[in-house]
Amino acid sequence: MTSKKGEGMIPAGMLPDGVKWCVAGGWATCPALATDQDIWVFAKGLGSLAEVREMLLDHLRKYFGMDFDEEVVVLEDRRVVEGVDASEGYETLPTTTVKVASFYKAGAERHLLVTDAKDAHALVNSFDISTHMVAIMPNGQVVTGDEWTTVNEKPVMVRDTPTTAARLEKITARYAHQEA
Repeated sequence: MTSKKGEGMIPAGMLPDGVKWCVAGGWATCPALATDQDIWVFAKGLGSLAEVREMLLDHLRKYFGMDFDEEVVVLEDRRVVEGVDASEGYETLPTTTVKVASFYKAGAERHLLVTDAKDAHALVNSFDISTHMVAIMPNGQVVTGDEWTTVNEKPVMVRDTPTTAARLEKITARYAHQEA
């Protein structure tokens, strides 16, 4: 029996055929310590962020029988927008991200996001903390940001958002890099 690299990162059939995606952030950094998994879908070539979000919601409804709240909610830190109005989105450098849905599936809390980043490198370069500037592609390829640091190095604030300081403290503790 053979398996493909990256197989099993997300539940089989979770995404429609033909979408380009990656897992990025904390889970890509260290799955054993991650509390959730962020799955990023690239909108390029599929439509607007709102159109791709709706396509993904339709797929989740049909494939998994899930239903989701359609209310548009802007997250407090404005790093990600929940809902269809991308103009409300926080633009992380040249990228905007819209949250599609959060759900518990196959033993993990998962967040499905759609981004207008041109590729995984552009996506991770928009992240605010160095340790999480990493993505894993479906084929197993690892993509790191320009300022990425390993879990063996103390995380660095790359960009300051309203929640970065608290997240940096949490991530520093997660990887056991605490101030003496």
